[in-house]
Amino acid sequence: MSLGELQKGIGKLDEGKKRHKLQSWFDHDLRRRFSGRILTIDEEVACRWGQLSGEAEKQGRKVPILDGLLAATALAYGLTVVTRNTEDMKVTGAKLFNPWGIDI
Repeated sequence: MSLGELQKGIGKLDEGKKRHKLQSWFDHDLRRRFSGRILTIDEEVACRWGQLSGEAEKQGRKVPILDGLLAATALAYGLTVVTRNTEDMKVTGAKLFNPWGIDI
């Protein structure tokens, strides 16, 4: 999903040097650098997404699909979601960390 969000951002740019440079970085550097370490939306993640989305709706809350899939991935793999959007994500049950919310 993060790859999709990056690709979406690149796709929204006007044609030009910046878009071409970012697309090249995405295709030839980023994806290679993280090869074998990119988590997929598999059966476990899909089922967890369905569970947490259903539970949220039962409570009268709606979890955006992307947020729900990120949370489901974190739950399936025992990871922490790093986000500024902790309020909307609380209902998912995923472990959350907001690095912008800490005092330095």
